[in-house]
Amino acid sequence: MKTLLIEAPRPNSTFAKYNSQFILPNILCDIAGSIKDKVAFQNELKNRAKINLGDFDRYIVNISEVVEKTHKDKEVVTLLKDLQDRCFNIFDKKEVFLSGWYSWIKKAELEQAGFKVTDYLFYEKSFNDSLKSPADVSPTWDLIDWAQVPKINGKIRATLRTSRGCLNKCIMCPVNLIYKNKMYVFPLDWVKEQITILYKNYNVREINFIDDNFLFSDKRTIELLTWLAQNRKSTLKGLSYMFHEGMEVRTALNEDVVKLLKEAGFHGIKLGVESFNKATLEYIKKPYSNPDDAIKAIQMLQKYKLNPTCFICLGFPTDTEESIKKDIKILKDLKAKVRCQILYSYSNNSNNSNLTKSQLLNLQNEMLEVCGSNIWKKDKKNIKTLVNEQNQLF
Repeated sequence: MKTLLIEAPRPNSTFAKYNSQFILPNILCDIAGSIKDKVAFQNELKNRAKINLGDFDRYIVNISEVVEKTHKDKEVVTLLKDLQDRCFNIFDKKEVFLSGWYSWIKKAELEQAGFKVTDYLFYEKSFNDSLKSPADVSPTWDLIDWAQVPKINGKIRATLRTSRGCLNKCIMCPVNLIYKNKMYVFPLDWVKEQITILYKNYNVREINFIDDNFLFSDKRTIELLTWLAQNRKSTLKGLSYMFHEGMEVRTALNEDVVKLLKEAGFHGIKLGVESFNKATLEYIKKPYSNPDDAIKAIQMLQKYKLNPTCFICLGFPTDTEESIKKDIKILKDLKAKVRCQILYSYSNNSNNSNLTKSQLLNLQNEMLEVCGSNIWKKDKKNIKTLVNEQNQLF
């Protein structure tokens, strides 16, 4: 059986250029390592060109964007239509599997359209029932054209997942919808092996961990960070790290963990603050509910020069204009960077804000302008337009 693997993501930032958001196809590399078929691979992210589907028995597509924006991406829409035609072509029927965030958010709709949405947590069961877990095989890193992977600050950056899922129950997060509060944790020996392979075989000098909750366990975290710190000056010399999703506030209060992050070579820390409004924190079921803890967590990271970008989400029923303006003042006083997003209405939430869309957009713009990045300061008009376009979706 011949299988074509297709990576068809959208960039995960409104402000990003495609190359700067080059995410390695971890899911597809894992799948390729778990099946025995003849495998080919295409990555749509590089040039956004139409995929050449060719003559294969099976197509496995990873679409990683989670919001409605995907419906407006003409390349993705065209790709899905071409694949759907193959699902319903009775003379030349092909197997078409979809994976990734978008597929799970739109699972019922896509299955009605004839697609098979693979189980995100144990996806390999669709292809090889004898495998017990993704960690039973190594990702097929050779699928990647490493010469085409852009360098970030002069370094080849790879992405790696050491666990899937999250045990928290934050109501605004689509991870709950996908994993249903289950979690699969890869053995640390496997994680260390993959890091070493990426470093020695592919000249990777920066790794972005794309776990949903990378630092979910203090014990596991300390063991891994200690190993990274010890080897950074020897067998993994010069390797630096970051993680994709927000660090929990409670974890950032643990000075031992924060100190190890610094020693291990982490940077670009993201912190899952969401709000400084106690009523909002309780409403969304964050693992912490005292806003003072978030302030202390920011200060702890700043103490070790791990200046965090705070994830803030606006538009909950408990949010008021006064509470959001108070958040802006707190962030300004702390001199903290911000990634501010208006709440998206995923299919597992139906939160209705008491603020109008115009009010939310104005507050988001104010927060980004007061606490935002250099991009904002350089091109306010263009960025405001992009932010407004992004939020046509909620």
